[in-house]
Amino acid sequence: MDEITDEVRLRPGIDGPARRVKGPFNLDPYGKNVLFLFCGRMSGRRKGNFKAEARRITQERFERLRPNSGGKHPGSKAEKAVLKKDFVKTENFRDSKTICNFARQGFPAYTRGIPAGRMKPNWLQQGGLIMSYEPLSGGSPEASGAPLENFPECSAVYPPAVYTVANDLEPNRNYSVRLYLDHMLNGLGREYKIRFPNGRLDYDFFSPVKITSPSMEDPGIVYNRGEACFEETERVSLCLNGIPSDRRFDVRHRSVLNSAAGKVTPRILCIGDSITWGEGAVTPDDPDDNQVYWLKCLEMLKKDQAESGGSGYDALFLGKAVRRSRSFSYKSRTYEVTGNCEGYRGWSFSTFYSEHSPFYDAERGKFSIRKWLSAYRTMDECGNRLAFGEGTGYEINESNIGEIDVCTPTVVTIMLGANGGGTAEEFRRLVSDIREEYPSVPIGLMVSDSAGTYFPSEHPNASRELTFWNNTARDQGDAGHRHTTMFNAMRAILEAFGDGAAERDNIFILPFYFVQPTAESGEMRSVPEPDAEFAFMGSRANLYTRYGWCPTTHVNAAAHANFAYQLYAWLKYLEVNALIPEE
Repeated sequence: MDEITDEVRLRPGIDGPARRVKGPFNLDPYGKNVLFLFCGRMSGRRKGNFKAEARRITQERFERLRPNSGGKHPGSKAEKAVLKKDFVKTENFRDSKTICNFARQGFPAYTRGIPAGRMKPNWLQQGGLIMSYEPLSGGSPEASGAPLENFPECSAVYPPAVYTVANDLEPNRNYSVRLYLDHMLNGLGREYKIRFPNGRLDYDFFSPVKITSPSMEDPGIVYNRGEACFEETERVSLCLNGIPSDRRFDVRHRSVLNSAAGKVTPRILCIGDSITWGEGAVTPDDPDDNQVYWLKCLEMLKKDQAESGGSGYDALFLGKAVRRSRSFSYKSRTYEVTGNCEGYRGWSFSTFYSEHSPFYDAERGKFSIRKWLSAYRTMDECGNRLAFGEGTGYEINESNIGEIDVCTPTVVTIMLGANGGGTAEEFRRLVSDIREEYPSVPIGLMVSDSAGTYFPSEHPNASRELTFWNNTARDQGDAGHRHTTMFNAMRAILEAFGDGAAERDNIFILPFYFVQPTAESGEMRSVPEPDAEFAFMGSRANLYTRYGWCPTTHVNAAAHANFAYQLYAWLKYLEVNALIPEE
């Protein structure tokens, strides 16, 4: 729009400005999602006319409300009173600075009773002006022709794929995954108003579930669009101050129908550091109940098994380093799960390539699962325990054979980087060594992030140590620099295996890093404030503060539950796509 109106008489009300819009500009004054601002003789004031999406008055609606009006506005005071709730809102703005802030920060901050939305200025001039409005949920910035907000200088990483399960075995169980914006960014020096298009710091993906009948007895639910595996790509934009920015990414959402899986029992080797070991994988309420992600995954599978009559939906987690069990209640029954892993506290890539590692083949200088099998095998290739001396490994004896679960894996996961990070070359080397011995075994790569956030104002109950990342972290222990370390590790994985060729070779990036909650994911405890004894203080009376060994590195059970769900859904994805090799 390159034409500007002269002064507009505002005393007659909205009819005069409406005619001006309809005339010179040939626009519909009743068009949806448009804000017109007009200047009268007092140039320091503006009058605004906002048509909210939820309260639009169109020409057709006027005619319906007043059939003989000929499309004109209601004339009598009574008619105006009847239509007052739906009629055009007008506000006065005292100066251009207010208008600029109004446009920059969002319309709801400056008006009353208007649904949420955000302004995107096309142009702004002294005198008369017109400004367009578009809800963030509608259309792309490119399609609207609106300007993009300049994003603050920072680095970013994005998840290539997320996984969900359309749970037709039990509709009330989870079928969604949530991404957290904080983990995607690095290098921000202060808090900015960066959000997803939904106006939030998290973004959800749901498995498709559709009700096809109004009947309460037989609602006719269709899960996953009737497909065993459903996949679609979604483009997600980031917004700054409510305005879409030039930052956007594509993520593949892969949803699996639960009843289509459960026929194969994968044998999973989880390789990792203290996160896989389970350090800190507890809650403030029960610090003795370890819920490390691979054990929590077994719990989810056990619930599937219970829903399917006690058969199928099993998995065997292999290892000799750690063995864990936990009991849980589900639908008035108590179940127990037990699993193993190869998680070692304090270990890095270099440790796995040293004499301390059960996988290190010193003669070849390589990581070797076969070396591990020769030393610690306790099971045949169907997961049945061997008798001592009948094919068991040379490190196995009668006292440890019942505590170690080792056989050839059909799935391998690698979760390293918390101790010194990881480079693209280190991840490539480890994957290459596994591929040399097992050319087709699926490999999942993942890292966690440190607990924290770039948006402390959104976490009022978290202490300062849990609520801001920076690169020096002098007053926050390990919080700040750990985020940069893990961000770089995630970026290294994406650099090494972020293309389609890697998945064609059965190498997948699991989005553990992106689904981890932020400030609330640290190992922590609840500390009462001095006024906690007063009930009227409510949730403000307690503060969560970090507590434990490297508590922002060793994330809690909430983080591990999200890790577990991604592992659980990915295993089903592998099965329904016949990607787990059969022995």
